[in-house]
Amino acid sequence: MRIAIMQPYVFPYLGYVQLLHAADRFVLYDDVNFIKKGWINRNRILLNGEPYTFTIPVQDVSQNRTIKEHLISADQGWKPKLLANLKHAYAKAPMFGEVFPALASMFTEAEGSIAELAGRSIRYVAERAGLPIRIHQASDLSFSADLKGQDRIIAICTHHHAQQYINPANGAELYAEGRFAQANIALSFLRMNSGLSYPQVGGKAHVPALSAIDALMHCTPDELRALLAQYQILSASDLAPTTPTTEV
Repeated sequence: MRIAIMQPYVFPYLGYVQLLHAADRFVLYDDVNFIKKGWINRNRILLNGEPYTFTIPVQDVSQNRTIKEHLISADQGWKPKLLANLKHAYAKAPMFGEVFPALASMFTEAEGSIAELAGRSIRYVAERAGLPIRIHQASDLSFSADLKGQDRIIAICTHHHAQQYINPANGAELYAEGRFAQANIALSFLRMNSGLSYPQVGGKAHVPALSAIDALMHCTPDELRALLAQYQILSASDLAPTTPTTEV
């Protein structure tokens, strides 16, 4: 059984979503500390031909509290602004009529923890692409507060009886292959195929590293599923040294 574990992001980029394609189970790492100015509550869409960053405001942001403890702002002003930007950006996209109503409902009804909204967005992408993935929350498990880093990842893998753990390739330096081998877990890394693209509104050169919203608006479910399959699964020894990139 293959497992992937990631912090919950609101409509993350396709490299993140490819983990849903590669794994049998996916664990939302919602009980680790929130990262300020990270990608948990923000991402990018294609607006007027350029990347545009949208943000879901959260209350009392602190890196000393977990993601699931961060509540979406009670100020409702962000909702109509985001929906207006989505409509302006994608009204001419081929899947707008199917996707926009679902997004409008999700964002309009959004309240409570940002982790809950992120989880709903990730489940929607998986369902849209027809991926038979089982999604869980790390906060549903009980581990010692002293269990951190890769030891906690291994504990989650063991709880779910996973034989293989898959992580994005740009996080390879966080893990020791030998430590996973001791737990009888194969440590693997996912690398998105270079040049992955799809037609976007406007017909210009493809703009990469956008929120999954962009692919949802432009691709049929079959096309989306085909995009998500464009990756390689590598072992730690397969990975050549690379320059770290910013995760989106």
